[in-house]
Amino acid sequence: MDEKEEIVLDAIRKDARTLGGVMKATDLPKVSAYRKIKSLIRKGYVRVEVKDGKRFLYAGEKRG
Repeated sequence: MDEKEEIVLDAIRKDARTLGGVMKATDLPKVSAYRKIKSLIRKGYVRVEVKDGKRFLYAGEKRG
């Protein structure tokens, strides 16, 4: 995990539940925040739940 991924994951752990929330908490541009979130999802650190058509981010346990 790189430094920016750690920053994004920390923001999600501290209740940044959306892409906008992560952007606000980390001061990362939209594309960078999105890429880091996707990477964290792929690696199993973050999971996504869809509620009322909106995507919410949650810190999860790393897979295998």
